[in-house]
Amino acid sequence: MSTELKVTLNGKELRVRAGTRIEELFANHHHPGPFPALGAIVNKRIVSLSYPLKAPADVTSIDITRREGMDIYRRSASAILCAALLDIAPHAKSAVGQSIGNGYFFDIDGAKVDQAFLTQLDRRMREFVQEHARLEMEWTTVDEAIDRFTERGAHDKAKLLSQGRRAEVVLFRLGKFLDVAHGPVASSAGLIDRFALHPYEHGLVLDFPDEHGELADTIPPHPKLFATYVESKRWNELVKTQNIADLNEHCMEGSVSDLIRVTEALHEK
Repeated sequence: MSTELKVTLNGKELRVRAGTRIEELFANHHHPGPFPALGAIVNKRIVSLSYPLKAPADVTSIDITRREGMDIYRRSASAILCAALLDIAPHAKSAVGQSIGNGYFFDIDGAKVDQAFLTQLDRRMREFVQEHARLEMEWTTVDEAIDRFTERGAHDKAKLLSQGRRAEVVLFRLGKFLDVAHGPVASSAGLIDRFALHPYEHGLVLDFPDEHGELADTIPPHPKLFATYVESKRWNELVKTQNIADLNEHCMEGSVSDLIRVTEALHEK
């Protein structure tokens, strides 16, 4: 016999069975507002809609009108882009750069970013949306996750996981794309239906909607800011510290003081 839980959803008291996912609650109790729910705050903790309720809880659903909801939207849209890129250009590598306008700059290595490429990438992303493809969450051991990322050539992610002290980690999967869940993601790609791709410098910008659901027509140029970003990336390559895992390695090996001196010399120059 299943246990019943007392749940307060957006101020309304409900009785649900233990293990019910939050997204199931919206079948009979709609999320207020013009935009779909992307996640929820459960007892002051931000979670995905696929989160199963196991104890009495106060649940507030969130959408893009809240900062927490917009974070979920951006994280999910970026995952959809990476999954689409893996399908259309399996050997290409993407790296998320700085914010440009209301979007993220993506540096694409191994593919020519022209209008034909953007059209193909946009089409594959929207196929994920139209299929309501699931962003599946899963718990696994760190050793298993390291093996899976190593097989995919994602050595930076494997290296970062090997430096931690956790025994387990949460991953999420969309199509062939696999990543560490650094925060909640949308349960379905169908919820992420507003985005635009714009060519920008040597890469592209994935533009997100604002809190009103509107997208920018164009991405204004930011030459000085972008030049600083490019220079910073070049410095990282020079000192062979391009991600958190590399920085952690310096700290653990005791060479971080040398890294600081080199970067200060570059800055003075």
